[in-house]
Amino acid sequence: MINLKTFIFCITILFMFNNRNSFSEQSKYNKTSNNLLDTNVNVSIIDAIDFINSICKGEIVKIEKKFKKEIPVWKFNLLLKEGSSLEIELSDNENKLLQIEANEGPYEYEIISRSGFISFTSAKKIAEEHTSQKILKWNLKQVKNKFEYNFWLFTKSGKAQVRVDAETGEIITKSKNKKK
Repeated sequence: MINLKTFIFCITILFMFNNRNSFSEQSKYNKTSNNLLDTNVNVSIIDAIDFINSICKGEIVKIEKKFKKEIPVWKFNLLLKEGSSLEIELSDNENKLLQIEANEGPYEYEIISRSGFISFTSAKKIAEEHTSQKILKWNLKQVKNKFEYNFWLFTKSGKAQVRVDAETGEIITKSKNKKK
């Protein structure tokens, strides 16, 4: 015997699936309409959730499939037991981390982002020791062919950003080359 909630959920999914092609080809909503039911997905939502749970333990409060420069991505919002929140993006073509962003602390957690990367707590410690300040917000993202942690902190001169190489732990500085 099937319960009422399960029955309503199944009917809703069937209705959405049957009506997914009713949008015109020129519709601005094509990329996002019924995107959780996309049959051309390389990474299923279950695989994406498992990957997120391997990165960080938290409560997933929102999942969306979006497009970033015409590339489909899974976007997750998580609440952590420490009271913080994270936004994590994964590639839909493969279980590959694209970006992690945190705008609310406390940042007293660990993230296992990728093998070969220094840990989040190590990168945070490097940035805080470099500036003697506490982190306001941070992200991990790919810049060119490398990943880097970006930390925003308050300094005497105002808000500053410290960039840390995710593989080596070195502080990344912008060198200004004077043209002759």
